[in-house]
Amino acid sequence: MVRFFSIYKYYGKHYKTPEIRTLELKRIFYEDTKCLKYEWRNFKQTGEIRWCDGWDGYTFYDAACYTANLEKALTGTPYQYCAIKQFADRYEGASVNVPYYLKRYSSKPFIEYMVKAGLYHMVEELTQPWYFFGEYNQDGKNLLEVLGVTREQFRFIQQNDMYSFEFRTYKKMLSQKKCKIPEDFRSFCQQYERDISLILELMQYTTLHKVERYCSQQTTEKQPYFAVMRLWRDYLRFAVRLGYNTKNSFVLFPKRLIQAHDHVADVVQKIEEKELREKMKLENERAKSLLEKYRKIYSWTDGGLSVVVPEDLFSIREEGHTLHHCVANYTQDVADGKTIILFIRRNSELTKPFYTMEVTDESIRQCQGFGYCGSTEEVKNFVDAYEQKVLKPLKLLAQAVS
Repeated sequence: MVRFFSIYKYYGKHYKTPEIRTLELKRIFYEDTKCLKYEWRNFKQTGEIRWCDGWDGYTFYDAACYTANLEKALTGTPYQYCAIKQFADRYEGASVNVPYYLKRYSSKPFIEYMVKAGLYHMVEELTQPWYFFGEYNQDGKNLLEVLGVTREQFRFIQQNDMYSFEFRTYKKMLSQKKCKIPEDFRSFCQQYERDISLILELMQYTTLHKVERYCSQQTTEKQPYFAVMRLWRDYLRFAVRLGYNTKNSFVLFPKRLIQAHDHVADVVQKIEEKELREKMKLENERAKSLLEKYRKIYSWTDGGLSVVVPEDLFSIREEGHTLHHCVANYTQDVADGKTIILFIRRNSELTKPFYTMEVTDESIRQCQGFGYCGSTEEVKNFVDAYEQKVLKPLKLLAQAVS
C-alpha cells in the first residue's frame, strides 16, 4: 500500500511555534500489477467524509517519498528491484512521482538500470504521465541496447546525467558525423534548446566556435543573433542548391550576409518559377480535356452571377494570387481529376475574379472570396441554388449509374 499525506505548518496566532498538521488524502493498494485507489473525500450518498474508491483526483507528481521502510515493504512484490529507494534518495528532498514510477517500471523495467547507472534526469522525465518513449529501444537487453549507444558514448551520457532532450540532441550529433560534441554539453543544449535543429544544421558546415563567431559579427539591432542564424541557414541552403562550394570560406562566410542571402534567394526563385512553369505546362496538357468536359457540365448562370470553368491551370493560379487564397496550390489535384475548381463571376465582369468554389464528388467543399472572406448573402443564395439545380441532379445520376 502507498499512502499519500499533505503535510504543512499551521502558524495561526503563535507564529514562533507553528503546528505541524498532516492529512492523509490518498491510498493505493497494489495487488500484483493491479492497483486500487481510494481518496479521503465526501461520500455523496451520505455526505460523510470517508475513504471513497474509484477516485483519482489528487495528484502527487512531485512528492517527497518516505524511504525508511521501502525495502521491507517492497520485498516479495513485483517492485522489489525497481530501485525507487535509490531514486528517492538521489538528493535530500528529491521528489518522486510514486504511482507513475511503479506504473512505468511494470512495463519499462529498464528504469531500474537507469537509476542504478545514475541517469536520474531521464528517470525523472520517464516517470511523468506526459512522457513519450520514442527515443528508447524498449526491447533492449541492457542499457547500451536501450539507449542505442557504445560504451564510450554511454560514459559521456552518464557523466552528464542527461535529460531526454539532451540525449536526443546527443544522438542527433552522433548521427551527423561532422558535428563535434561541445565540452560543456549542457550549456550548449540550454543555449540552443529552441533552435537545436538550426545550430546542428549550421555545424554541418563549420565548427560551433566559428558559427557563434560569425553570427555574433553579423548581429545588429535589427538582426539579432538567432535571426542571423536563420538567415545564414537559408543562405546556405540556397547556395547548396545552386552548387556553390560551401567549403570555400568566401562562400561560407559572406561579409554582407543579407545582400548575399537576397541574391541567392532571387536566383533560386527564378529557377523555381521556371521549373514551376514547365511543370504546369505538363499538368495543363493533362487538364485540358478535363476542363473542356467540365465546361459542358458545370457552367451555369442565374441572375447576376455565373459559374465559370477555368480556361486552364494558369488561370487557377492567377485566381489564387488575385483573391489572396490558396487555390493556386490545387492545380495538380485538378490535373489529376481529384477535385474541381470553379469560378463565380459577376455577369457584368466575367473575367474579374470574385469567388472561387471547390467541388468534389458533386458536393461543394468550400467557397472563398478575397482573403478567405465568407460568402455574401447574394453569393450564398447563388451557391445554394447551384447545388440544388446542378450538383444534386449530377449526384443522383452518379448514384443511379453505380
